[in-house]
Amino acid sequence: MSNQYTDEKVCPCGYHTAHRGNWSTHKKRCKHHAQADPAVEILQQQLKDSKEQLATKDRQIEALIKRPRTVTNTNTTTNNTQVNNLADQSINVFGKETLDHISKDDMQDFIKDPPSAISSFIKMQMKPKENRNVMCPNKKRSMYKMLDRQDDEKVWDYRCKGEVLDHLYDMAADVLEVQADETTPHGARFLAFQARVRDSADGDAKDGGRLYKEQLERIHAVILGFSENRS
Repeated sequence: MSNQYTDEKVCPCGYHTAHRGNWSTHKKRCKHHAQADPAVEILQQQLKDSKEQLATKDRQIEALIKRPRTVTNTNTTTNNTQVNNLADQSINVFGKETLDHISKDDMQDFIKDPPSAISSFIKMQMKPKENRNVMCPNKKRSMYKMLDRQDDEKVWDYRCKGEVLDHLYDMAADVLEVQADETTPHGARFLAFQARVRDSADGDAKDGGRLYKEQLERIHAVILGFSENRS
C-alpha cells in the first residue's frame, strides 16, 4: 500500500496532507477532526451525561446534609418520651414495682399450678396502675416499651422483648421459689417444674428451649392484655 493518498486529506482546522502517516497522526491530535468523528461524539455525549448524573447526586447529597437532624436524647426523641403528666409520674420504674398487694396466700395459690404460676404472679403484680410500667406497643415488632429513669427523669424507653421477658421471669421465679416449701406436695411440684424450666433456658437444653419459651409466651400474653386495655 502506498504511503500517499490519491487526493489530499483536509482537516476542518485547515491542515492538509496526502501522506497517510501524517494524516493518521493529525487525526489523533486535532480537536477539530475529533469532533467530526462520530465515535468521539458518542463518547463525549456519554461523558456529558455522566457529569450531569454526578451533579444530580451531588445536589441530593447536599440536600441530605442540610436536612435537619433528629435529636435522639432523653428530651426529644422518637425512642424515649419523657413522662410529664401527673398520672405517669406515679408509675414505678421497671424493676421497682410494689408487691404489697400480693399476699402469701396468693403466692401459695399460684404455686399450686406450676405452669401458670409465673404468669399469674406477674398479672397480679401489674394490676395496680403504678406497676404498669411495661407494654407492647406493636405486636409485629419484637420490642417492648418500658418506664426507666435517666438523669433523674422518668422516660419511656424501648427494649428488646426477649430481654424484658427474661427479667420478668427471673424476678417472679425468685419470689415464688422462696415461698415454695419443698416439704409440701404442691411446693415440691413447683420447685421440680422450675428446675425443668431453668434447664430448658440453657442453650444446650434437651427440649431445645421449648418449656422456657412457653413460660415467656405466657408472660407475653399478660403484657399484651394490659397493653390493649391501657387507657
